[in-house]
Amino acid sequence: MDMERLQSPVKHSSNLLHLSLTFVMLSSVLLSACGGGGSKGGASSTTTGTSTVSPTSTSSSGGTTSSGGTTPTSSGGTTSISVAITSPTSASTLTTTSGTVTLGGTASSGVTQVTWSNNRGGSGVASGTTAWNTSGIALQSGTNTISVTATNSSGTTATDSVVVTYNTGTITSATYYISPLGGDGNDGKTPTTPWKSFSYAFSHMASGNELILLDGTYSEAAGTGYISYVGTNSGQIPSGIDQTHPTYVHALSPGNVKVMGALFVGRSTGNGGKHSYITVEGITFDGGTTSNAGSLYNTGYVTIKNCGFHSESQSAGSVLGIGTNDGDWGNSYDVLQDIWIWGKERASFIVYRSDHIVVRRAVTRQDGCDSYANGCGNNSGNYIVGTTIYNSFDVSFQNVIAADNIQGPGGYAGAGDFYTAWHNNYVYPWYGNEWLGTISLNSGLSAGYGFDLDTMPAAQQPMATYRDVVAWNGTFAFNAQENGCGGACDAQNLIVSNGTFMASSGNGFRIGSDMASGQHDIKNIVVLGSGTNGVNSVAQPSYVDVSGSWSQGAYNQAPCVIGCLTTDPQSNGSLKYIVRIENGSPLKGTGYNGADYGANVVNRYGADGSRYGEANYNTLTSTPLWPWPNESRIKAEMCASATRGFCAAGTRIDGTGPITLTTYIWEALRNPIPAGIY
Repeated sequence: MDMERLQSPVKHSSNLLHLSLTFVMLSSVLLSACGGGGSKGGASSTTTGTSTVSPTSTSSSGGTTSSGGTTPTSSGGTTSISVAITSPTSASTLTTTSGTVTLGGTASSGVTQVTWSNNRGGSGVASGTTAWNTSGIALQSGTNTISVTATNSSGTTATDSVVVTYNTGTITSATYYISPLGGDGNDGKTPTTPWKSFSYAFSHMASGNELILLDGTYSEAAGTGYISYVGTNSGQIPSGIDQTHPTYVHALSPGNVKVMGALFVGRSTGNGGKHSYITVEGITFDGGTTSNAGSLYNTGYVTIKNCGFHSESQSAGSVLGIGTNDGDWGNSYDVLQDIWIWGKERASFIVYRSDHIVVRRAVTRQDGCDSYANGCGNNSGNYIVGTTIYNSFDVSFQNVIAADNIQGPGGYAGAGDFYTAWHNNYVYPWYGNEWLGTISLNSGLSAGYGFDLDTMPAAQQPMATYRDVVAWNGTFAFNAQENGCGGACDAQNLIVSNGTFMASSGNGFRIGSDMASGQHDIKNIVVLGSGTNGVNSVAQPSYVDVSGSWSQGAYNQAPCVIGCLTTDPQSNGSLKYIVRIENGSPLKGTGYNGADYGANVVNRYGADGSRYGEANYNTLTSTPLWPWPNESRIKAEMCASATRGFCAAGTRIDGTGPITLTTYIWEALRNPIPAGIY
């Protein structure tokens, strides 16, 4: 019998609703304070196409009605349905220099199929229904009218369209400079004649231009403003032209540029159009004690890389967040790569109501809640969280580290380093999310990994995939459960392959009895430590090595029947480092299909810069992950006000150098980092 739900401090996931709702409502409050969803508040964007899409609904009898941007209705008394294109734009026109375009969007419940056609040739069936996307649609030179049609089981249809102009000519881009020591009377064209304020810079830039930030600290106090639609002298980045020609905002010298104030991208709401094709690089964003550090509100094809995010406002939000509950337009096809996030908010990082997001090589640290007066936590179930994927689908976390998370004196434990949530009072689906080569180390937030969703029929399976994942030294290492269904839960399938899980007092690995309807694939995992059960799973695991001290036994619910081991991987030489299984050891190559037992997090997942669905975007590469990129800058910034974990004083075990992020991870089991890493 699975009793762990009663014994676990991991409470009902509906409490996480408060976290995300409060987080995303921050955007609504700011919008209201600035007059709603109108002008960009000092920023000027030259995005192509600003008219509102007017979907057309075709009834089963052949009639059509124009909705003027409202929900379409169908004649003949049939149930009305709707469909909307939201990515890469929700405007009626788009210009690109790429020979293909990928569309994404939403449709109302009851839709059974979404198809597309190009008036210049070509047609196909989109993937998904209520949330759908197409593969690359071939374009012809000039204008292409692409129509997307949703159909329900009664044959009722609704149609949306976008006119895509394929420009095969040459596009030129201008480069400008900005500095806290500059002046808006300058031409901005050279490092010696830089502009000063973001409001002036972005209102004088065109789509696809480049803005280089010279060294210094940018802030309202310095007269520069920050990158947002609020704040004196602040401004919003104009959208780029296409993926090949983004608007590019970056530091001249990464590590020497700090912006005091939250990055905010995507000012527009609904069919006003996404802010798309924007790249931000090499900047540290600090919200201080008054705001968070970054938000992507309504975006598509945005890239954030080599950037740090920090804030300590102790709010109910997150240090860095993607998404909002102001609407269901979502954020799509964004890439966040080589970033680091730390601070004192309810969550370090959240992905909410978004899709096709890649987060690649991120370091996160939750510094806890000192006082819950501003909403960061309390004792009634509003948990402190590390990272969370909430009401989102097709999100890929690749080589993400959550290290040394704490709840703080005013925080409330019960969630985890990598946590999930989906609640059935929201329309945005949850499926297809994955954690690849991720690490939870020394968690003070109850669980390393927590899958905690309300029951719902899965739009697609599997719901979640965990591959090459590590959870070391948390109360629970891996905990999965389904809520609000008693014994009649919908099937939510999990894949857990090659995991190394060490728990300190709870379960090592658990899949609750409420998930019995799912078809789970659990194999090649190593579980050790101490607590209640080593493996407490309704799904039968295979190729499992369980060791340690478990008060209620190594197994509960379903037993292991194939490839079952009880060896201590540290004693037999298999596990000297939490990130790999040693060559020649008993667990090397002896698992299912000749794979290892346990996780290997030594190479990078995903081709650099690739977006969701592109070639090799989530494949395991041959490129070494270690030493961790930007680790000198990461330590300088993340350790400015902390002394725990990799920020501690001292040297690595062999005494040859200081502790770094790389040595901290590799030497977690007190074995010297192997030669060849540096």
